[in-house]
Amino acid sequence: VNFAKAFERYLDAMKEIYAGLPGDWKLFTEHKMYEPAFYSTVVQDWGTNYIIAKELGDKAFCLVDLGHHAPHVNIEMIVSRLIQFKKLGGFHFNDSKYGDDDLDAGSID
Repeated sequence: VNFAKAFERYLDAMKEIYAGLPGDWKLFTEHKMYEPAFYSTVVQDWGTNYIIAKELGDKAFCLVDLGHHAPHVNIEMIVSRLIQFKKLGGFHFNDSKYGDDDLDAGSID
């Protein structure tokens, strides 16, 4: 897998989509640590997600999915950075025990 080329193709495709957005629409991207069915994923962390939103423009924002982080990741720090740079778009409230569990919020102890 050529990670750089994969990211370039992703960003090029997103730029085309972004250019076609109606004037009052926003675009939201979401990072995911890994995709269990594949070797890798293109938007694997919040930094990559931020780069994408920054490259696309003022109508692009990052979503933070609470079920897409490794155990013990400081999600509060991620949120504070995205707020600081005006790129926090919202949340998906999922639960996670081992990584990318994507469980309904509150479904685990």
